[in-house]
Amino acid sequence: MTKKSGGGEEITLQKNQALESNVEEVLVEGRSKQSDRDMTGRTRSNKVVNFEGDLNLIGELIPIRIVKAYAHSLRGEIVPNHCGMQNADCGMKSQNSPV
Repeated sequence: MTKKSGGGEEITLQKNQALESNVEEVLVEGRSKQSDRDMTGRTRSNKVVNFEGDLNLIGELIPIRIVKAYAHSLRGEIVPNHCGMQNADCGMKSQNSPV
């Protein structure tokens, strides 16, 4: 009997890809292991989401738009104005701010 390797990963990737462009509520857990500038959190369905943000977001539930799916995680962006304040950056650089 031949064992298929990666079959489970392919199914998980397909399920994660179905979340692309969705906005998911994410509980921010801390710094990402992959990048010092990224944060990591989990969706209500326990999927790992990495996104650019600040340490002050730890412990917060924030809306994240999923922009890219991987087999073991999701990449997202903070939904603007989620803090309830117009033009709030919520730990993100504004696209209009000088670099």
